[in-house]
Amino acid sequence: MEITAALQKLIALIMALMSFISVTIKNNESAFYKKYVYEVVDEEYSDYIPGKVIEEEKVGEKLGDVTVSAKWVYYDGHSSEPETLRAAVYAIKGVNKNTAVCIRFTDKGEALTTTHYYVMIDPQADPSAVADYIIPQEPSPAEGDIVAE
Repeated sequence: MEITAALQKLIALIMALMSFISVTIKNNESAFYKKYVYEVVDEEYSDYIPGKVIEEEKVGEKLGDVTVSAKWVYYDGHSSEPETLRAAVYAIKGVNKNTAVCIRFTDKGEALTTTHYYVMIDPQADPSAVADYIIPQEPSPAEGDIVAE
């Protein structure tokens, strides 16, 4: 069976992408090799936890500006040096700011985005109003898991 040039290019592309991803084989789950984590440094929202991207039409009025600490965390536990970035804080329409807000980075950091709004959730509040934006916590690989890199 002969492999066409297009199929060979596709295979090469897939192999290149796989070099950036580490896959854990356990219960058919997979995890990225690294993830970008951030937290608000300013006191008012410092205990809020990051959520998913929210649609722009759900973003309310601007509440202020904050400082954010962000870094890459790698699958093996080490991380990059944290970077300090600025972000604007916005209300979420129909959601109390004591439950959740969203931020938009105004500085372009390692993640290279200033266009998305990211939900930040108060872990002490009832998150039902923003349940669709909660990021499920990924379990750490257990000893003996098969990890392909």
